[in-house]
Amino acid sequence: MRKYLIIFSLSLLAVTAYGCSKHKAVNNGVNRTTQQAKEKCKTMYKSTMMPKEISTTPGKDSMGMEMVPFQVCEQTEREKPLAAGTVQISSRLQQMYGVALGLVDNRKLTISMRNDAIIKYDETKLKDINIRFSGYIQKLYADYTGMMVYKGQRLFTIYSPELVSAEQEYLLVISNPYSANNKELVHAAEEKLRLWNITDRQIEEIKKAGKPFDTLSFHAPFTGYIIEKHIVQGQHVDAGQTLFRIADLSDVWAMVDVYEDQIPFVHIGQRVSLEIQSFSGEPIKGKIDYIYPYLDNDTRTVKARVVIPNPGYKIKPGMYGYATIEDTIGKRLSVPADAVMNTGTRQLVFVYMGNGYFEPRTVKLGEHTDKYYVVLSGLEAGDKVVTNPVFLIDAESNLNEVSGAMGSMPGMDMGNQKEFQNPTVSDKEQKQNTAPPEKKQKQQTSPPEQDNSMPGMKM
Repeated sequence: MRKYLIIFSLSLLAVTAYGCSKHKAVNNGVNRTTQQAKEKCKTMYKSTMMPKEISTTPGKDSMGMEMVPFQVCEQTEREKPLAAGTVQISSRLQQMYGVALGLVDNRKLTISMRNDAIIKYDETKLKDINIRFSGYIQKLYADYTGMMVYKGQRLFTIYSPELVSAEQEYLLVISNPYSANNKELVHAAEEKLRLWNITDRQIEEIKKAGKPFDTLSFHAPFTGYIIEKHIVQGQHVDAGQTLFRIADLSDVWAMVDVYEDQIPFVHIGQRVSLEIQSFSGEPIKGKIDYIYPYLDNDTRTVKARVVIPNPGYKIKPGMYGYATIEDTIGKRLSVPADAVMNTGTRQLVFVYMGNGYFEPRTVKLGEHTDKYYVVLSGLEAGDKVVTNPVFLIDAESNLNEVSGAMGSMPGMDMGNQKEFQNPTVSDKEQKQNTAPPEKKQKQQTSPPEQDNSMPGMKM
């Protein structure tokens, strides 16, 4: 019984090997040959309703409908060997797969980049309000963060013993006849007040009043929003302390993330179209006015700065958007992007060689536009490449290579069917036909063995 099980296993292996050899030659219309064959094609006609009705001449089928033409091709001769993995696909399967071809050609390419952007304050229009002497906030008028203040608007009043002393010194200088005629002394006293951010108008008011003011008012230097506030009414403040930060939002910055491979195509003065997520209107136009000289370690991007006019202050710092940047790279040899398969270690395309043959080819590619890759090597102008469905062609090519590898294994010649035994011949007959002469006579005189095979399992 054990011997017959071994014989059954060997027979099953032979059948499997035979099937692999058939698959190597033809699989559902896919010919995985290593040589290119020319085809001789002729036009025939078939019924659209009765598929079995075929004619060599045009006419009507049995239902009275016009028959449609189709091509029938036959191999006539063989030529040079093709690259490993080359497959031949019949026209029927090409139509079933929906195989589409693209052309490798010299094209004028434009790179379009759509990158993330965030709105930030224009740093050139930020202003800190600080104090240059110590004192006490007597009255606070700008009393909350986010308040809009206008140029010249009063922010707070302050009482300072130091300021009162400086006012008294100034009044003494201008009231003394001897020192009043000394322009240098008068100028030094006035300059001391100016260095403390006392305006010429306030100095003139002190001069007219003839006495020092207990408190002085401080005003906004320009129109903007208070984005930082560090004081409250009655608070003591020290010299050098920052009290407010005011931002002018008439212009804002859009900070655009530029990835490393995009850096060569972004330059100062380039036009940018900005789409703000909060607005559904027309894109906002601007220009790149600065590209930062370092990468962000977290995002691995370079920041490109775009100045955006902001009439009506509708655009708010912190808003997100998308920036579209375009750059023309000239006329370059290119391949459709849909034709390229990125395997991780290489880039692959399938080149149509004619007569239904598709050859896998490793290529070296450059810049990537929306629809094309720049070709550095591996393709020439005029080559036709598969753009759809690339993954099916790749699957057939990989199966071809696997079948070829099985055929090259010792004892697994997939192309010679004569190597396999006929599974309908008994093991005893095969042994008698292949046994050495000295053992053949002994085998013929031996008593017949009992047939222990399973019913329906002829070995």
